[in-house]
Amino acid sequence: MTLNYTKVIADPTLGWIRLTNEEARFIDSCRYVQRLRYIHQLGLTFMVYPSAHHSRFEHSLGTLQIVTLMLEKMLRSSDVKELLISLGKSMGLDTEDDLIMHMRIAALLHDLGHLPFSHVFEGVLGQGIDPLIRNCSSSINEEMLGKVFKGPFKEHELITYFILTNNDEFKHVLKETMPNIDLRIIKALLHGDIIGKIADVLPQYVEVIGYEDDAFLRSLSDESRPLNILRGLITGDLDADRIEYVLRDSYLTGG
Repeated sequence: MTLNYTKVIADPTLGWIRLTNEEARFIDSCRYVQRLRYIHQLGLTFMVYPSAHHSRFEHSLGTLQIVTLMLEKMLRSSDVKELLISLGKSMGLDTEDDLIMHMRIAALLHDLGHLPFSHVFEGVLGQGIDPLIRNCSSSINEEMLGKVFKGPFKEHELITYFILTNNDEFKHVLKETMPNIDLRIIKALLHGDIIGKIADVLPQYVEVIGYEDDAFLRSLSDESRPLNILRGLITGDLDADRIEYVLRDSYLTGG
């Protein structure tokens, strides 16, 4: 069994990016994904390199494509395939396709919470970011924000986490278009460290942390090392995220 890719996007850096019908519907229907079209990947770099107008939207699609190619390569090795399939089953993913599909969606969503001009605003807004997070969750308050931002968290990562955890509109669109996606697995792949650290810092706010996420993550503790292999394919020392932006950024700045 293989994923049924019914849509393709012509990309100047990676060639044809393949999508399933469900993925295309989700991307088209989710305004949080569509919002990434208006977030400059390289901030104000286009003022110097006029062709560098690419957005987090293209980058996210590219990361989805690259993590798929990495997984397909790894799954050609029988030993690695056995390890990955075993890990997938421990999380409730019964097939190779289920594993690939969840990794693709995690890659697509990894930059969901980026601010305007991407990293240009990182560390600038600080506590002033609370209105943005409140738009993701009415349960957030200033006391929580103060405690959370004392931790080693980047603003865009926290916003992404709160969207995935607390935004009913986002969760509804995902469930309607991709009912087979388990959001707990997506968050374990993207934000396992944030779930654990927030749980330690703010144990009284279990409804915001998402207790089922913390419990789910702890249930995977015996599989943490291979789970880290999967996490590392999206955000690690040599990951799909880095490979994608090196290829795209260098190409669109004339490198």
